[in-house]
Amino acid sequence: MDTLIKKLKLDKKCKKCKFKCNAIYFQQNFKNWTSGNEYIDKFIQGTQLSAHYNTKGALEWIPYDRFRDIKYIEEKKVYRANWIDGYIYEWDNENQNWRKNGENMSVGLVDLKSSNNPKNIKLELTNKVNRIYGITQDPQTKNYMMVLSDNCKLCNHVCSSIHFQQNFESWTSGNDEIDNIIQDTQLLSHDTLLSSHYIDIKGVLEWIPYDKFHDIKYIKKKKMYGANWIDGYIYKWDYENQNWLRYGKNMSVDLKSLNNPKSIKLGFTDEVNRFYGITQDPKTKNYMMVLSDICKNCKFVCNAIYFQQNFERWTSGNDNIDKFIQDTQLSSHYSDIKEVLEWIPYDRFRNIIYIAEKKVYRANWIDGYIYKWDSRNKNWKRYDKNMLVVLKSLINPKDIKLEFKNKINRLYGITQDPQTKNYMMMMVLSDKCKLCNHVCSSIHFQQNFESWTSGNDEIDNIIQDTQLLSHYNNIKGVLEWIPYDRFHNIKYTVKKTVYRANWIDGYIYDWDNENQNWRRNDENMSVGLVDLKSSKNIKLEITNKVNRIYGITQDPQTKNYMTVLGDKCEICNYICNAIHFQQNFDSWTSGNDDIDKFIQDTQLSAHKYTSNVLEWIFYDRFCNIKYIEKKKVYRANWIDGYIYEWDNENQNWKRNGENMSVDLVDLESTNNPKNIKLELTNKVNRLYGITQDPKTKNYMMVLIGKCKECNYLCGAKYFQQNFKSWTSGNDVIDKFIQDTQLLAHYSTKEALEWIPYDRFHDIKYIEKIGVYRANWIDGYIYEWDNKIQNWKRFNQNMLIDLKYLNDPKNATLEFMDKLKIDYIVYGVTQNPQTKDYMMVLNNKCKECNRVCYAIHFQRNFKSWTSGSDDIDKFIQDTQLMAHYSTQGALEWIPYDKFHDIKYIEEKKVYRANWIDGCIIYWNSRSENWKRHDRNILVVLKSLNNPKNINLESTNEINRLYGITQDPKTKNYIMVLINKCKRCNYVCNAIHFQQNFESWTSGNDDIDKFIQDTQLLTHFSIKEALEWIPYDKFHDIKYIAEKKVYRANWIDGYICEWDHKNQNWKRNGENMSVDLVDLKSSNNPKNIELELTNKVNRIYGITQDSQTKNYMIILSDECKKCNYICNAIYFQQNFESWTSGNDDIDKFIQGTQLSAHYSTKGALEWIPYNRFNDIKYIEKIGVYITNWIDGYVYDWDYKNQSWERKDQNIYVILKCFNIIETIVSEFENSKTTIHKIYGITQEPQTKNYMMILNNTCKKCNYECNVTHYQQDFKNWTSSNNDIDRFIQDTQLSAHKYTTSALEWIPYDRFYNIKYIAKGGFSKIYKANWIDGYIHKWDKYNNNWERQDKNMFVALKNLNDSKNITLDFMNELIFHHEVEFDHGSVKFYGITQDPETNNYVMVLEYADDGSLRKYLDKNFNKLNWKSKIICLNEIITELEFIHENDLIHRDLHIGNILKFQYKTAITDMGLCKPANCDMQKNNVYGVLTYIAPEILQGKIYTKAADIYSFGIIMYEVISGLPPYHDMRHDECLAIKICNGIRPRFNIKVPQLIVHLIKRCLDANPSNRPKAEEIRDILYIWQYKSTNKQTIELQAQIKEADVVNNNSSNNIKLATCSGLSYKTHSEDTYTSRLLNFNNLPEPKNSDDYYKQNDNIISIETAVSLSQRNDVSRLNISDNNLSEQKNSVYEQNDDIISMECSESLQIDISQLNNNKDGKL
Repeated sequence: MDTLIKKLKLDKKCKKCKFKCNAIYFQQNFKNWTSGNEYIDKFIQGTQLSAHYNTKGALEWIPYDRFRDIKYIEEKKVYRANWIDGYIYEWDNENQNWRKNGENMSVGLVDLKSSNNPKNIKLELTNKVNRIYGITQDPQTKNYMMVLSDNCKLCNHVCSSIHFQQNFESWTSGNDEIDNIIQDTQLLSHDTLLSSHYIDIKGVLEWIPYDKFHDIKYIKKKKMYGANWIDGYIYKWDYENQNWLRYGKNMSVDLKSLNNPKSIKLGFTDEVNRFYGITQDPKTKNYMMVLSDICKNCKFVCNAIYFQQNFERWTSGNDNIDKFIQDTQLSSHYSDIKEVLEWIPYDRFRNIIYIAEKKVYRANWIDGYIYKWDSRNKNWKRYDKNMLVVLKSLINPKDIKLEFKNKINRLYGITQDPQTKNYMMMMVLSDKCKLCNHVCSSIHFQQNFESWTSGNDEIDNIIQDTQLLSHYNNIKGVLEWIPYDRFHNIKYTVKKTVYRANWIDGYIYDWDNENQNWRRNDENMSVGLVDLKSSKNIKLEITNKVNRIYGITQDPQTKNYMTVLGDKCEICNYICNAIHFQQNFDSWTSGNDDIDKFIQDTQLSAHKYTSNVLEWIFYDRFCNIKYIEKKKVYRANWIDGYIYEWDNENQNWKRNGENMSVDLVDLESTNNPKNIKLELTNKVNRLYGITQDPKTKNYMMVLIGKCKECNYLCGAKYFQQNFKSWTSGNDVIDKFIQDTQLLAHYSTKEALEWIPYDRFHDIKYIEKIGVYRANWIDGYIYEWDNKIQNWKRFNQNMLIDLKYLNDPKNATLEFMDKLKIDYIVYGVTQNPQTKDYMMVLNNKCKECNRVCYAIHFQRNFKSWTSGSDDIDKFIQDTQLMAHYSTQGALEWIPYDKFHDIKYIEEKKVYRANWIDGCIIYWNSRSENWKRHDRNILVVLKSLNNPKNINLESTNEINRLYGITQDPKTKNYIMVLINKCKRCNYVCNAIHFQQNFESWTSGNDDIDKFIQDTQLLTHFSIKEALEWIPYDKFHDIKYIAEKKVYRANWIDGYICEWDHKNQNWKRNGENMSVDLVDLKSSNNPKNIELELTNKVNRIYGITQDSQTKNYMIILSDECKKCNYICNAIYFQQNFESWTSGNDDIDKFIQGTQLSAHYSTKGALEWIPYNRFNDIKYIEKIGVYITNWIDGYVYDWDYKNQSWERKDQNIYVILKCFNIIETIVSEFENSKTTIHKIYGITQEPQTKNYMMILNNTCKKCNYECNVTHYQQDFKNWTSSNNDIDRFIQDTQLSAHKYTTSALEWIPYDRFYNIKYIAKGGFSKIYKANWIDGYIHKWDKYNNNWERQDKNMFVALKNLNDSKNITLDFMNELIFHHEVEFDHGSVKFYGITQDPETNNYVMVLEYADDGSLRKYLDKNFNKLNWKSKIICLNEIITELEFIHENDLIHRDLHIGNILKFQYKTAITDMGLCKPANCDMQKNNVYGVLTYIAPEILQGKIYTKAADIYSFGIIMYEVISGLPPYHDMRHDECLAIKICNGIRPRFNIKVPQLIVHLIKRCLDANPSNRPKAEEIRDILYIWQYKSTNKQTIELQAQIKEADVVNNNSSNNIKLATCSGLSYKTHSEDTYTSRLLNFNNLPEPKNSDDYYKQNDNIISIETAVSLSQRNDVSRLNISDNNLSEQKNSVYEQNDDIISMECSESLQIDISQLNNNKDGKL
């Protein structure tokens, strides 16, 4: 030991650790203390010098005055004291002292008997089970004393149980029975730290002095006292303050009298509430249990309890109101307290103002509303302090429930006006938005309307309208009134004729609930101020603005109103980089217009990225400017670095590369803009900007020297920029290093660097290999760091070799290539004393071509020796072979790295714990070996002959880790892992075997039997028994039925070995086991026979500490399953419940005992209070309710309890009178869909009830249909047919909800706006608050909805109050088809409360009807998009016809245009809702109805095809059919005679021909939908088809003609179409009744020409024949009309012609070909 001390004495650094470790810090302090005893000093110092990595085993000398409260404990024959400082745990570098833990901790002081003999001291101390912290001396007796932790025998550390025990003397209840009970619970509170880091002291009681309670009041209802407990309950030990940490200070508890202290144990176990402890009333001397006020419903202290505890502290002065408020509070069990009301004193409101308009008061509520309980402060947490609320009179306090129910707004509570004294109560309502159902942005804006005005009503209205639309926190389109003084730096920008300013506040983006104000973004942002020309037409003026408008302001001098605009980019449609640059143009100039323009042009192109942007850079932003002669450039550091993105927060540019190196190059052509551009674009290097030398006035480009090879700043460039900052002093070496660096384009791996010699430390000469070895402080370069503009480095403080470079002239790339064969070369350095150049190398393994494990071992050869060359060589040889793995490598292990060294007589070896554990891999970061299995148990076996070590080690079966030497005997020892001969590794059997000495049963036969089972556990530990101390069991009860004891086993059974903690992992903590007396403990054969005959799994053996009987620990295994199955877990719980009826108990238990593999068939007894919302369903004679807990589905091993599913599930309660009923029902449930969960009893009627699931017959589980069905009672449309229709759709929605309709109350819609009128309905657009049903939410037991506040179309059916059954049937049939094809979504039905008309809720089409879409977008459509549209329509029509349906009212108004589809709607709705379906009336739009239908014939599919032909015409031409004619009987006659609409443009003949076929007067000649779809499909998708090729050619021809047409020019003059309609045309469905119409026919030349649908001659002829009296032929108009006709090429009817069209008949034959 002396040698060791001397060796370390002067070392600053530990030779073993290579750094300043714990041992050194201890050593430095040796001179500052002494015990006065040489042996004790030496022993303490020895433990400290071994504490390299861990201070756990280090002792210290502790002066006696560092202890206080020293008391003698007679029982234990020790002194107990508080240690002021606590124990050492790590070195504090900052304060250069030891950090300590456990200040003021309790320790034991035990006399040290053998203080004069070092051997005895060591023996005495190592035999101590408890942890030893150090040694002290009693100054009076002069006795030396060990300072020990008071370790628990069970836990092997100071656990909770010990902390309680140390305090036993400081309290008493004055009653031994009570003291024992409390102490017993405390002594069982061991830490379950072995298996987890959780300490459970939940079942622990404590003695609580009565003065620790305040506000003690008697609660008559409960027949107990309520009080506040000042300290709160214990939850864990606080090591810092050496006391218990407590939770729930000032918590509310119940004090319940303990009638008989002797029966306390029974009272304790019967108590449902959590039991914290016992106290005594000092007046009555009654003992009282201290209980938590647990909610019976929730089984914990829930919100309802916290509210209830406060009932006595307030009253409204009105019983009805008090009860109403309390009822809402008692319903708030779980987290949601949204529906809770409270009594609010009137003085909690301020700024109370009467709002005459709404007849309410508005005020600020100082406290804000309750949102959750604060356990720490024992009070409610509140939200939205100072929030704005509405106070509204409560008309009738007696009808308070009804009055509150009718309120839409959220209710917070009730108050009373103290002045009126007429008991005018005030309801506190949030000013909730009807639309959003909460206080949304719109409300926050609205509440502020009174605080501002622009002074102009029109402007005020516009601003307020935008604010009132800002629901859902979408405030992007909101305007605000902005006072002019909120702007600064206001400047007029001539170019843009606007003012530019900085807006101090920035724009609104969110409401801040905490501060009750708006949050704002982009403070000090740049905005444009533009004069508002007309304050009357402000809406039009604002909507025409392209830029985002933030608000309006007024110039106080000119009184002009101004819009505040965001400077939005026209290209990007937001404020992009280009705008940020542009806003800054005024703040700089180069003094040269061409340069300014060139820079600005680059900036205005930088919409998304700034990489190609230039900037004007002031010359004073450069430092260290030096001229580089070689390159004829200046080099400088740019202080700011380059721009890379905009910083919205600081309203400035973010920059990268601060202080980066750049080149400054003269710009030669500054007077010619073309030359500037050419000069700058020709630069290879990256150009950042332009600057000007203030002295020479020369303009200079700011460049970074881009690499010519890489075309960017690569590694080579970064090295090159640094060439000037270093030199080796030798040109050859400089060139050599620079050449390697200039090759480092992509990787720095091959680059060398010049390394100053002072960057190395611990430089030592290694004589064997003729090199120096050193630690390189910085480590090697691996990549460039753009942020800090320097190299990133790896492996700081790494070990390297320094090798002389004999001749610097040899330093060439060829020399480098040779060197790289054996080494990794990092760079070159120079010894400042010898002036020798040296290569900085890392020894590379020749085999691996890298620094492998063998190299790391080799480098360490110098730092150790065994003292034997043979052993050294043997170890080194194993290490030199460890290239890829350390597994076969041995190491020299100092003897002091072992502790607890014991001789194993049997095996003639020593066993010890190896502190460090074995090497696994090299850790590059710490430059040391990473180790595994610290503190592992190893075998130390003497090495007989060091020279024959090779032979001896190879004969060793066990794995050899290394060699050590006993410092006393000087014997060399092999360090082995006790490997199993059978398994060839350390298996379970070995881990058990190593522990044999640490336990005994006190009976050799039992010991042997247990050990034999353990030695057989090579692969599995299932059969292994263990000796289990009796105190590892608790709650031991005798089960008379089974004649066994049942107990909870604290630790649970062994499952696997934990390598990290070198101990067993365990499962099933606190599990239930049986203890059975072992009859034959004296005969080993009988023991074996007795145990093997046991059916249940045996975990081990224990001994009753009182009777001394040995007992077997058995799992309560099922005889059938051979393990602890569900049936057993149920059985163990039989005693904890009863139904009060033996037959029912027996029946339930029977089902549970059959539940071996699955809990599916098991019933349970369910207390009635586990149900809520119980409702009687008279129709089916059952109750429906929510079951709070949900059903049992699996055992939870961790918590030793049942896991449950579907909490709050809907179930049916069905009464039964006799047990046979339930048995029969249960048997039937196996084959039927209804599952029985259990039985309960109604406490008032005493009726027993079955709990059944609500299962769908079809699905055999609770599907959507069951959830819909449960809700049938909650709604009605007031029309049986509609109810049945909706319910039928819901009863079909087993898997998916998309087919189901729902009844939707009309008040679930808002923003209802009229859109259009149909023949028999009106269409409205609205927002649907809830959105549509998506799926059932099991967790919340409600429907999960999607797209809240979505837009929907409301189709209000005229006169539908008395809707007919026939109409409903047709609606049902067509709904099914529409659902199958997925056209327009039908969500449900509602009813307009004003008209009582029924309303269909449909998917909203953004673009409206196809007619509306064409009016807006026709000029944007090409031929392809028209064909796609028609293909979508015919595909839907084909589907309708395939289902043997006819639409009957197909027109363009019944076709809707969505973003991604075109859909047909209104199937079967082309007639009034109250019409008689038996009459064959014609309903529809005249211009789309086939002539045979007008004549009164029956509807056919061919009639729909005719309608489609008209739609084709309309899509191609863009014009409504016959838009310039009166839609009357005259038109009907013309249609029957063959008139058809004509195109006013050139149309491809293939399209014209298809339309003609569709409009054929003969229905049998019209093509089927399938054929049309095939034709359009070919045109759309088959580009190589002959017909498609021909069509494309015709399209090209038509485009040429149309582009040259004056009519086409007219079409294109506006964004939509320009046409006039006749004052008497009608495009809505109506009743049509025409008599005596002619037989339908085609015109004579119908198929003879294909340029148009009908010829011009037919058009004129039919016009004359049918309506000659209306023709007004005038010579004055003839020539004008002639021009209008012939310029159209193919059409006689221009867009502006009317029914009174004048036609020059003499001109008809001018064109012999019949073409115009």
